[in-house]
Amino acid sequence: MSLGPLERRLAPHGLRPHGPVRRRPFSLVFPARQDSTGREVFVKLLTSRSAGVRRNFGREIDMLQALAGQPGVPALVAASTDDGQIFHACEHVHGRSLREIARSPEGRDLAMVLGRAKALADWIAALHRVGIAHRDLSLDHVFIEPDGRLVVIDFGMAKRTGDLPAEERLHYEGYDLQALGMILWEMICGHSIFPYRNMALGDVLRREAALVRDAGLPAAIRRWLLDCFATPSEFTPDQRFFLR
Repeated sequence: MSLGPLERRLAPHGLRPHGPVRRRPFSLVFPARQDSTGREVFVKLLTSRSAGVRRNFGREIDMLQALAGQPGVPALVAASTDDGQIFHACEHVHGRSLREIARSPEGRDLAMVLGRAKALADWIAALHRVGIAHRDLSLDHVFIEPDGRLVVIDFGMAKRTGDLPAEERLHYEGYDLQALGMILWEMICGHSIFPYRNMALGDVLRREAALVRDAGLPAAIRRWLLDCFATPSEFTPDQRFFLR
């Protein structure tokens, strides 16, 4: 989409796009400027008609509003959930993602890697204290600003946990703790521990399930472990969205 139509769509919201426009599976993303303040923002404009994707996008807006002022969360500047105009604009993140850092010479410095991991662990702990689990942490969603601040984006899979029973809350917070370990692994080793962000995960899970079946475990433990696996055909819409 050229900037002309985008300018017309966002002008009523006081936003002026200035490119480049990048197309993602479910959205367009691009920088813009807020007319009233001159503030630089980054816009995500939804293009998908999928009900599940739209639900997650609305959840992201809700989470950004709930986390206003929380360290390491981009400030929400503007948003719309009108049927033909679903977008949000957040303060522009100028830093590098952990993926960019991992692929740079800096990424071979173990002390730096551990320092970034500690900063992310502290951020996760603070998020959980306010009753929210992110559930979609990855190298592409964590940024380090030029001043050293850590900023996390993409809250479409986030979950409010404050009113949940303790066991259920720990379940959702566990997504973030697992992701922290996987991020640390990938930064140190240079590759992911398994293909968790594409549908090849199904093949990995089937191999792991076969190992569980053949391990001679007690029946109750074997059933419990096998319940943790799912084939791609059994993935829920939310799981398929997460594995995009």
